[in-house]
Amino acid sequence: MEKVNRKYQPRIQDPSVKISKKLSYLLRHGAVKEDIPIGQDGYVLIDDILKRHDFKNVTLKQIIDVVENNDKKRFQIIDRVDEEKGYKGKYIRATQGHSIKTVNDEDLLEQVNDASKFPVVVHGTYKKFWEQIRKEGLKPMSRNHVHFAIGYPKDNEVISGMRQTCDVFVEIDLQRAIESDMKWYISNNKVLLSSGHNRVISPQYFKKVVDKNGNLLFEGIEQNWVKLGSNSNNNIKSDNGSVNNQDPGLIKSESQMSDFEEIKMTNEDINKGDEQQKY
Repeated sequence: MEKVNRKYQPRIQDPSVKISKKLSYLLRHGAVKEDIPIGQDGYVLIDDILKRHDFKNVTLKQIIDVVENNDKKRFQIIDRVDEEKGYKGKYIRATQGHSIKTVNDEDLLEQVNDASKFPVVVHGTYKKFWEQIRKEGLKPMSRNHVHFAIGYPKDNEVISGMRQTCDVFVEIDLQRAIESDMKWYISNNKVLLSSGHNRVISPQYFKKVVDKNGNLLFEGIEQNWVKLGSNSNNNIKSDNGSVNNQDPGLIKSESQMSDFEEIKMTNEDINKGDEQQKY
C-alpha cells in the first residue's frame, strides 16, 4: 500500500469561510483600491462583487448564506433602488471594522451614552503585547476604532469583538470614559467601538486586566501614568522611574498589528486562505 505523505497535503478550506474572508477584505478595506463603488454608508452592490474574477464561481445565494450564517454577524444585506439607474438590487456592507476613509463609520453606528447597558466592555489581545499596552494604551491604528466585546469569551452574549485565541483581556471603565467625553458606539452585531481621545484609549480608563486563567495583571489607575494626548508632554514614566519619550502613536497592540496585516492583503492571499478571519 502506498504511503501517504500527510505533511505536504494542502489544507482544504470551507468555501463559505473563503467567501467571508474575501468579503471582509473588499467591504472593510479594499473596495476603493479594487475600483468597486462603495457608498458613505459602506454598502456595495452585490452584482458589482459577483462580476469580479475572484468571485466568478460564487453565487448570490452563497453570499446570502454566508451573511445569514456568519456567527459574528459581520455583514448586512438590504434591497435598495438606485433612482438614477432605475435598478433595484441587493447591497451588502460590513457592520464595522472599516479602514476606507470615504465610509463614515459613525453614521452606521449607534452612539452609546448609557454605560449601565454594558456592564462589561473588554478588548482582547495577547500577553506578549500587554506591557506595551499597559504603558501606552490602546489605539485603532489603520482602522477607525478600537473594537471591544460586551463580555468575556465564556459569556453567551459575545458574538463578536475579539479573537477566540486572545489570552489577555483589557476591561474598560465605560462610565468614566463616557464622562470624559470619549465617544463610544455600538454596531449592529454588538461590537462596541471607540477611537478614544486623540486616537488613544489611555490606561487610566482600564478597569482591570486579566489573563486567560483569570490572573489579575492590572487593576485601577497606575499612579505613575502620564496622560497621553497632552500637548505639553508625551513622556511616559516607566516602572523604574525613568522617562520614555516614545511617541504614543507608535503603540501596536495585537489587534492593531493584525489590522495592518489585513489591509496589506492581496487577492492572491485571500484565494490561498492565508489571511485569518477578522472579528
